[in-house]
Amino acid sequence: MPMLSAKNASLLAGIFQQTFLVLLIRYSKTNNHNGDDTGPSYLNSVAVASAEVFKLCLSFALEFINSKNDETNRRGGRVAHLRNVVKPMLLCNDKESIKLIVPALLYLIQNNLLFVALANLSVGMYQVTNQGKLLTTALLSRIMLKKHISSMQYLSIAILGFGVALIHLSDYQAGKKTEPSAAEVIESGQNHFLGLIAVLICCVTSSFSGVYFEWVLKRSPTQLS
Repeated sequence: MPMLSAKNASLLAGIFQQTFLVLLIRYSKTNNHNGDDTGPSYLNSVAVASAEVFKLCLSFALEFINSKNDETNRRGGRVAHLRNVVKPMLLCNDKESIKLIVPALLYLIQNNLLFVALANLSVGMYQVTNQGKLLTTALLSRIMLKKHISSMQYLSIAILGFGVALIHLSDYQAGKKTEPSAAEVIESGQNHFLGLIAVLICCVTSSFSGVYFEWVLKRSPTQLS
């Protein structure tokens, strides 16, 4: 039996991570409305900041471990090793690094809107609508990077957009046929329109961040890490 390659393992890990992230956020944001938990909900900004701090610490630890085999770090001891790892992170090209402020701010907005979207939409509806980022990514790649898009790709994008619109239309029609009571609406505290707007903004910010970062890399004289 062939072993799983690193590329496929990373792909599977990304799928599981994204799936469970959405499920956990949805559960945590709606748990207060099921009658069992009446405590206050956590702040979205605190969750986002905590996640970024954790990723920073994890990235530093992985960089520290991966650089142990460097001959310079082995000769200098742990203190020199630590200094050699931290120094490049703090010293960077100002002109090139300032370009990354744009995607950083957009990802900050996207991460906060993710909580808003999942607090107002079901997991299935969010996942379907979130596929709209493929549409916005293709359009932005064509505009900013001048990438060629074939007729078949245009057709696929059109079908994707039609499918997302059809899902929302069917959900809207089903909601009209089975109108919930006013008490249930107040209790749930969910706003479908707000969740939809949040997902759409997430699609645009995510697409623009990715395309803009690729645009910066292709025009940068130095390596950005």
